[in-house]
Amino acid sequence: MISPTTIAQIRDRTDIVALIGESVRLVRRGRSFLGLCPFHKEKTPSFSVSAERGYFYCFGCKENGSAIDFVMKLEGKSFPEAARSLAERAGIEVEETATDAERREANAARRTKDDLYNVNALAATFFEHCLRDTGESRLREIDSLPPRQNRTPHVCEEGNHRRVFNERPPSNKNDSIGQQALVASASRPIQRRVPISI
Repeated sequence: MISPTTIAQIRDRTDIVALIGESVRLVRRGRSFLGLCPFHKEKTPSFSVSAERGYFYCFGCKENGSAIDFVMKLEGKSFPEAARSLAERAGIEVEETATDAERREANAARRTKDDLYNVNALAATFFEHCLRDTGESRLREIDSLPPRQNRTPHVCEEGNHRRVFNERPPSNKNDSIGQQALVASASRPIQRRVPISI
């Protein structure tokens, strides 16, 4: 958890007018600034920003808050994420008040999430590699077959359905996933190259 001291520093050292001015065109009106609200559609400006109070308020949709609240609402961030973003922007070192157990739990959760992303990316790369390599080699095998064999389809009866293959589908239930997926990945290119007549 971010310490209250750090939160106070973020609010004191963040120029809320400059922050909001990056996404909203603000015009000075007396001691405040006025612009079109970024949280609802409007034609007449009703979004007020006070530099003295470090606060914004919309008279139309009633959205209000500090610089941290603005980042949370605009970018869809959580409170800690918005606070850390503004702390980095202002050059403030974030102090944590979490216990050792809470920090260990948070670090473990972060590592688990990173591991899941890495495993998913690795699996996607692996299957893409298998399908691409196996598909190209199978196409070369089909092209090298004698003409008569190349035109001979294989018919499979599955209940009330009749399926035609340009090559015999894998019958071994222990075939690898990449080999079984090859039928789906290579059947359409093969059918374009080898017309079937029944």
